[in-house]
Formats: sequence, structure tokens, C-alpha cells
Amino acid sequence: MQRSFKGVEKEVHIHEDFGILSKSSIAIVGGTGRMGRMLARLFKGCGGKIIVCSRNFQKAEAASKLLGVAAGDLSAVKEADITIVSVPVGSVVEVTSQVATEMKRGLVMEVSSVKVGVVDKLSSKIPPRLEYLSIHPLFGPRVRGFKGKSVAVIKVREGPLTNAVLKYMERKGLNLVETSAGAHDEKMAVVQVMHHYALLCLGAALANFEPLELTKFSTTLFKTTLAQLKRMAKNLSVVLEIQERNLYGPKTKEKFLMMADFLRQIDKEKRGKIEKWLVKLNKA
Repeated sequence: MQRSFKGVEKEVHIHEDFGILSKSSIAIVGGTGRMGRMLARLFKGCGGKIIVCSRNFQKAEAASKLLGVAAGDLSAVKEADITIVSVPVGSVVEVTSQVATEMKRGLVMEVSSVKVGVVDKLSSKIPPRLEYLSIHPLFGPRVRGFKGKSVAVIKVREGPLTNAVLKYMERKGLNLVETSAGAHDEKMAVVQVMHHYALLCLGAALANFEPLELTKFSTTLFKTTLAQLKRMAKNLSVVLEIQERNLYGPKTKEKFLMMADFLRQIDKEKRGKIEKWLVKLNKA
């Protein structure tokens, strides 16, 4: 089957479970950003019309040509069946609520790495005529494929488009982790906040030891750690925003600091505990 939008041709393979998407237009607000472009790639195969939206139409047009989809400004959401908002977490509530008031029908989705303070506020701001789905891809935008990757989903206000989107994502090989705003943020306080905090502390400490000299003596594991720090530095604003906004973060950081202090001196007894902890992690 061939579909053409604004001169863009593509072959579409539509599965019966998400056939409704083939008749839908999907506007991605913030579609010129890395996550927005990744979402355009994800949904491109559903058969619907994908529109990369931005306040700057020239940026949207440039991104759309690279992705092989359509371009639009923010007014495109007025006629969209599905609108996905992919903006910095500090702007999610404002932008999503604005978008939702413009939409005539369908499903509004937001992508955010912090849910408490987002889902609860938007639940009352999004008009009842719209479905509402909150997601958090648990992987970065640089991925080449989606099979085996996980997405946290909060089905706030379900309907046919929500179900079609979720079935489509499963069809693409994604693992859907259904959760609530509070449960999501509790887990992310460990997986993101504490993890990133440990790396930030390590990076800050390493900066005091002439990093260029250290690289001459790098082990394989140290090179892997440096690569992680460099990737995090490229996305530092997002990392720091999560540190600030996750309400469960302070508690997990305190646990990390307590453990670091406990392990300041490692004796025989503590070595035994470390071994037990690592065995426990290996079973995960």
C-alpha cells in the first residue's frame, strides 16, 4: 500500500490491531528535538500522517525532510487525531494543556521523565473530550531499533486511540510497563536520580585528577565509565532537571551518601556484605 503526504511516499504495512492509526494524523509537538525525532521514527510505520511541529516552521520542515514525514507549525494540533508533546519536563504541563485546549478530538500524549506534578495537574486541565496517555521511553533517542526496549505508560484516560497506540508499540517490539505517577517516580528516583547522582559525584571527583593523564592508564571498565559521563554531559540539562523535580530523589540520594560513608573504610565484615549485595544484584 502506498501513501503520500506532501510529496513524501512510503510503504505502509498496517496490522489489524492498530488499523485505526492508519486513518489518523499524529502531530508531534517538539518534533525537531532528539526525542521528538525518535517518536516520529517510531510511529512512521503506523500508516497515519505524521506531522513534526515546531514554533519555527523552518526547523520543522528541515526535520521533516530528514525523517520523511510532514511538517507543520503548532496550529496543526487543531486537526490532529493524536498529539504527542515532547518538550523539556519543566514545560510539559504548560505546553500540553495549551495543546489540549486547541484539539477538537482524539488523544493527547506527553513524554516526561517525571510524572508527579505532571499527570495530576494535566488530568484536571485536559478537556474530558480527549483521551490522555502519559509515557516515558526508558531509552535514549539515539536507538536504531525498538525491539526489546521498554516504555513506562500511565493510562490516565483510555479510549480507542490509546489502545491502538499501545498495541502498535507492542507490535514494534516495545515492552510496556504499566504504572502510576507515584510508582514511576519512586522507581526513577533509584534508576535515574540516584544513578545519575553517583555518576555526577564521580565525574566531579575525577575532574580533580588531571583526566587526560588518567586516560593513559584507562582500563576497559574505566573507559566505559568515562563514555557514560561524556554522554551524560551532552544531556546535562535534562539530568539536572530530573534531579531537581523528582520528589523521591532526596531520599534515594541520602541512602547513597549513607552507604558511601559506611564504605569509607572497608574491613573484612564489610567485604562480606559487599559480596552479598553484588550476588543479589546479579540475580536481577
